[in-house]
Amino acid sequence: LKQFQVRKTFNYNLCVAGLRLILWGFFKKIVIADNFGFLADSIFNSEASMSGLSVVVGAVFFALQIYADFSGYSDIAIGISKMLGFDLMQNFKTPYFATSFGDFWRRWHISLSTWFRDYVYIPLGGSRRNISRVYLNILITFLLSGLWHGANITFLIWGGLHGIALVLEKQIKIKWSKIIYTPFVLICVILLWIPFRAENFGHLSSMLSSMLHFSSYSFTHIQQILTDYSIIRFFVLIAIVILFLGVEFNMKSKDFNEWIAGKKKVIRILTYYVLILTLLLLGNFSVKPNFIYFQF
Repeated sequence: LKQFQVRKTFNYNLCVAGLRLILWGFFKKIVIADNFGFLADSIFNSEASMSGLSVVVGAVFFALQIYADFSGYSDIAIGISKMLGFDLMQNFKTPYFATSFGDFWRRWHISLSTWFRDYVYIPLGGSRRNISRVYLNILITFLLSGLWHGANITFLIWGGLHGIALVLEKQIKIKWSKIIYTPFVLICVILLWIPFRAENFGHLSSMLSSMLHFSSYSFTHIQQILTDYSIIRFFVLIAIVILFLGVEFNMKSKDFNEWIAGKKKVIRILTYYVLILTLLLLGNFSVKPNFIYFQF
């Protein structure tokens, strides 16, 4: 808030830094989020009964959608603010490369996570109480964070399961190998997006039922969706996502502006043109440009 008291003047470097973040944000939103959002909706909104494989693949698609959608939105907002002379906090730090559930929540939606830490978890006593109370504080915090997203049992389930995962992680305290535990955390996070994406408890029950019946792991439904979407376009999109995740891994805790600013000029310019061309050629402009978190 103190930044409002400082007189703002045009700053070329801040303008460039902001435009870099805006371009990166549009790429994530229009190319990745809106394409995978279309695919996820084709699965989850289908009137036909979903196979177990459809639910799992849909969860992966939605995981890519919600991350690219919300982090893209955050980058655009941070970039515009930077151009106007305001410095906002980084909201995502490559969360899908988190090494634990605790690490995931230090990287995902940082503004909300820190708010719940400061105004819910710590006032409840935080980690200063006995161990049972600490676990209860974690569960209460995550249940409330689920409720923050909407008065729906599916959000409470999502928040509660994340709280339980954190409690178990603290309680077991097994020195897992990062090579084993990091992908385990990622798989759990992706599967936990299923209750978050479910329309209601009945929808969630139907999806979980399909997942538990291994005989329902048919590729037919997915094949039809990918055929309607375009198999070639889908594989091009997968290649882009792999490159995107490679850049994310290389960025670590930096944002795109900090990462690209350290590259040679020819690399920076080439990257800008590649992002713009990818936006124009593969961007999904046929959907409403809504952001998932607008509903929250």
